[in-house]
Amino acid sequence: MNSKVKIFNKKILEFRRNIFYQITVFLTLPVPYSNGKFKASSRQDEAITHPPSPLMIIAGAGTGKTSTLLHRIRHLIVSNSIKANHVLLLTFTDKATAEAKQTILEILGDKANSIFIGTFHSFCHSIIRRYGPKSRVNDVLWQESDILFYLINHFNDMDFIQSRVFSENPVKAIRESFIPFFGRVSDELLSPKELESKLKDIENSQDWFLNNFPGIHPQNTQFNDVGYQLQDLVNAFTFFQKAKRNLNALDFGDMILDCYEILKNDVSVLQKVRSEFKHIFIDEYQDNNYALNKIVNLITKKDPSITVVGDEDQCIYSFRGANYYNIADFRNRYNSHREYAEIALIENRRSTQNILDLANAVISHNPDRTPKRLKCLPDEIKSGPKPLWIQANKEETLDRLPELIHMLVNNQETLYGDIAVICRGWGNVTAAADAMQKSGIPVDIHIEKFFDVPIVKDVLAWGHLILKDEKADISLFRILREQLSEEWTTKFFQSVDKTTIKQKLDHLKKLKTDSRGIAFVLESISTLNESLDKTLKADEMVWKILTVLKSSSLIVAMRNQYRYKHRLNLTNAGEILNLSEEFVNKDPEGDLSKWLKFMDAMALSNNINAAQPELESENFAVQVMTIHQS
Repeated sequence: MNSKVKIFNKKILEFRRNIFYQITVFLTLPVPYSNGKFKASSRQDEAITHPPSPLMIIAGAGTGKTSTLLHRIRHLIVSNSIKANHVLLLTFTDKATAEAKQTILEILGDKANSIFIGTFHSFCHSIIRRYGPKSRVNDVLWQESDILFYLINHFNDMDFIQSRVFSENPVKAIRESFIPFFGRVSDELLSPKELESKLKDIENSQDWFLNNFPGIHPQNTQFNDVGYQLQDLVNAFTFFQKAKRNLNALDFGDMILDCYEILKNDVSVLQKVRSEFKHIFIDEYQDNNYALNKIVNLITKKDPSITVVGDEDQCIYSFRGANYYNIADFRNRYNSHREYAEIALIENRRSTQNILDLANAVISHNPDRTPKRLKCLPDEIKSGPKPLWIQANKEETLDRLPELIHMLVNNQETLYGDIAVICRGWGNVTAAADAMQKSGIPVDIHIEKFFDVPIVKDVLAWGHLILKDEKADISLFRILREQLSEEWTTKFFQSVDKTTIKQKLDHLKKLKTDSRGIAFVLESISTLNESLDKTLKADEMVWKILTVLKSSSLIVAMRNQYRYKHRLNLTNAGEILNLSEEFVNKDPEGDLSKWLKFMDAMALSNNINAAQPELESENFAVQVMTIHQS
C-alpha cells in the first residue's frame, strides 16, 4: 500500500477516535436541571441539585430565587432524596403562600398536597392547635384593627397609666407605642416576668436613657416622663395578655410566643415536630426575626436539612425585628456541616444592564451585606433607553406631565394604556391624576388603601348620616356632592351654616322637588331609618346601604363599565360586606354604631390595603399609582 495512503488512513482513524471521544465526553457531561419552561442556570442548577443539608441561597432581586427554591423541593422529592410529607415550606406573606402552593402543584403534581406550605404565623398556629392547651384551640384571631378597637375602648380600664404623654393622647399612645411594643416583645420572646426584671435595672435619669437608648432624640423627649412610659408599656402588655385570655382571643405575637414555649418546654412535642418536618425550606429569610429563628433552630438542631433563600439587600422588615443578623447567624451556625453550601444567584432576569450597574453601585456602600454584583444572563444582555430626568418643582411637574403624555401619544410613539405614572405618595397620585384629567387624558387611579376606595367611603358616610353621629355633617356633604355637585353642595352648606344635622335635613326636605338627586338622598335616608328602627345587626345594615346605593351613579357605572376603577369598587363592596359579617361573628350583638366605631379604629391603623381586581392585559387609560403599589 502507498505510504501516503497509509498516512491518510491513520489520520482518518485518529479523527474518528477524536470525534468518538468528544461525543462520549458530551454525553457524560451533567445536564443542567430543567422542567417544562424552567431552564436552570449553572448556579440555579447547583442550588437545586445540592443534597439535603444546610444550604443558603443568597439571591439578588430578579434572579429567580423563589423558582429555584420550589424546583429544589421538586427535584429532591422526584429523585427520592426526601419525602413530600416531611417538607415544611415557610413564606412571609399570604400572597407568597398562595403563589407557592399553585406553582408547586403545577410542577410536582399530587405529591404537593402532602407538603405543609404556609406563613410562619400559620405554621405556629397549627402547632398551637395541635399541641397547645385544649382550652385555647378555638381562640379567635385578633388583627391589628381588633387590637386597636379593644384598647381604645378599654383605655380607661388601664388605671395604672402614669405617663402624662400617654394620658393626653390615648389613641396616639396605642397606635404608636402600645401596639408596636407588644409586637416587639413577642418578636424578642420576652415574658411579662422578664419585662418586669428589666424594669428593675432602669435608672430614671436623662444620662441613663441616652446611654441605653442611643436612638432617642434629646430635644424631643420628655425625660421626666420616659420612666413612666416604660412602666406603663409593661403593665399594658400584662393587662392585654390577660384580656385576651379572658376573651379567648390571640394575636400574631401570641402565635409565635406560644409556639416557641410549647417546643422549648415539651420534649415529646419537639420530637414529633422534628420527625414530621425533617426538611425545612424558607423564602425571604432575611425578613425573619429573632423569635422565628429560634423556632426554626429548635426544630433543625439535631439533624439539619434546611434551605434558606435570602438577601441582606432586600431586608424590609427591620421594624419587626428582622435584620442582617439572620444571614450571618445561619452561616456561623451551619458552616461546619460537612455538606454546608452557600450559593449566590446574580443573574437578573428583569432589568437592563444599565439599571443593574446603577443598583450595584448604590448598594455597594452598604457595609452589612454579602458582596455580589447583579448582571444580565449571558445570552440576554439587555440595554434600554437612558431615563430622562427633568428637574422641576411640584407645580411645574403637574404642568409638564400632561404635555409630555400628549406629545408621546400625538407622535404615535405610544398609547395611553401603555403609560404609567408612578408617584411617591397618595397625595401626588391624586394631584397628577387631576392634572391629566383636566387636560383630557383618560386616567385609571390605582388606589392602594382600603379607606380611600370610593364605595367604602360611601357606605361609611351613609352609616354615619343615618346615625346622626359626630361625622354626620361631613358625611352629608360627601353624599350630596356625589349626587349633585361640589358647587351646589358648598352653596347649600353655606346657607345652613351653624345648624344641626337635623336642621340641615329639614332644610333639604324643602328643596326635594328641585332635584332628583335631593329626592334620592331623602328617600334613601327614610328607607335606611326604617331598617335602623328594626335593630338590625351591622352586616344586615351594610347590606341595606349597598341595596339603597344600587341606583347611585357610582354603582350604576360599576355595573355598566369595566374599567379598573369600576372593578376596584365592585371588589371592595364585597370586602366591606365581608368585614361587617366578620365583625358580627366576633360580636353577635354588633350593631351599626359599634361597627362604625370598629371601622374608625381600622382606619386609624392606616395599613389596610384595598382588595385589588385583576389587571387587564389591555388598558385604555394612563395608569397612576404609588411607587409602593407598582
